[in-house]
Amino acid sequence: MTVEHNTGLNLKDEFILVGRETSSKMFNYTVHSLKMEDEYRKKKVVIHEISHNIFVASTQFERPFDYSTSSWVRNNDCNKNVSKLKIVQKHYGTDYQDVNIFTQNNGDRFTYFVKSVENAPYLRFIIPGILAFCLLW
Repeated sequence: MTVEHNTGLNLKDEFILVGRETSSKMFNYTVHSLKMEDEYRKKKVVIHEISHNIFVASTQFERPFDYSTSSWVRNNDCNKNVSKLKIVQKHYGTDYQDVNIFTQNNGDRFTYFVKSVENAPYLRFIIPGILAFCLLW
C-alpha cells in the first residue's frame, strides 16, 4: 500500500505567518516565504544624531529572532555580528497564500492549525491488486 498526502499548501522550509485585522477581533491570515539573504535591500543603515554625541538608527536583524532579549547577553557580552543588521524592511516577499488559522489551548501551550483557504488537504491510499470482474447471468 502507498499513502500520498497533500496539505493544500505550498510552503517553503521557512515561512512567516502574517495576520491583518479586518474588524473587531477578526483577522485575515497569509503565509509568506522567508526572504533569502540576497533578496534584502543592501542599502546602508541611516544613522541620525539626535543630540550631541547621541546617535540612533532604525535597524532589524536579517532573520526574525536572530537575537532576542534572552540571547542578546549570552556569554555576558554585547559583541554581535553587525553584518546581520539591515535597514527596516519586510522579512518576506510578495508571494503569499491565504490561510485559516485555528488554535487550541493545551494548558501551558498552544497548538496552531494552518489550513489553505483555496485547496483542501487530502490523503490518498493506493492498494495494488488484481482487478477481476465476475459476470452473473
